[in-house]
Amino acid sequence: MPSRYEVADIGPIIDEIGGDNDRAAIIVGAAITEYLLQDIIEATLPPLNSDESARIFSEYGLLGTFSAKILWAYTISQIGRDTKHDLDMIRLIRNESAHNANPASFTTDKIRNRALTLRIAADHPDAPDAAKRFRVTAKLYLCALAYRAAELRNVAGPEADADPEAIEFWEACKRLAPRLKA
Repeated sequence: MPSRYEVADIGPIIDEIGGDNDRAAIIVGAAITEYLLQDIIEATLPPLNSDESARIFSEYGLLGTFSAKILWAYTISQIGRDTKHDLDMIRLIRNESAHNANPASFTTDKIRNRALTLRIAADHPDAPDAAKRFRVTAKLYLCALAYRAAELRNVAGPEADADPEAIEFWEACKRLAPRLKA
């Protein structure tokens, strides 16, 4: 699992997903998505000690892979069929990019074709091509998964006197979170 991120890291993470380097956008988008999915799963489990957590989430644990986390989240009804499809496509795009030494971009047939099947951003006006659809999809899931994880952990959003942009972002995430069940 990626290292723990802080709320202050979300801006730079979003910037990297939106940057010019396709491979970086893919790796970072998939990493934060996997991290937040694990956060949701952990929030549904009873408290675990470090040994139990390692046995479940370590590289060789029961839920040690992105694929296993996606299937588990779907099985316990934390995500719906469309979200499962999208997360599987993000995983496959990540695998193609991470395990291929050749240049990886959204002009590569496998990557482009998978990105064009992403559903959550299919009708989004900022997602007219494969690269933009992936980037918008990753940002939307970052938002929705972060909100859902906080909701499961009973963590409140920004205080009323917080930065208005932070409050607006959190409210957008709140409106988006129910789409995870689609």
